[in-house]
Amino acid sequence: MRRFLTLILCLPSILYAQEKYTISGYVKSADSGEEMIGATISVPTLSTGVSSNVYGFYSLTLPEGTYKVRYSYIGFDDVVKEIELSENIQLN
Repeated sequence: MRRFLTLILCLPSILYAQEKYTISGYVKSADSGEEMIGATISVPTLSTGVSSNVYGFYSLTLPEGTYKVRYSYIGFDDVVKEIELSENIQLN
């Protein structure tokens, strides 16, 4: 019982021990510079992602680490960028 109680008391500190950082930026067409509303920005290894808003802006908060981030939009080729996330990053 004592070990179980110790584990429960330590669990919150374990959960908060991992640093989280944010990748944010704007998704725009390289040709026209037009904002890409509803573009999908995803991290397949974490099964997570977001869509860009009406300004083409996105923001994605992840634990520290190295990830392949996929940018996709209907009618365009996907773009995959590998990033090392150890601080907040602006990636347009």
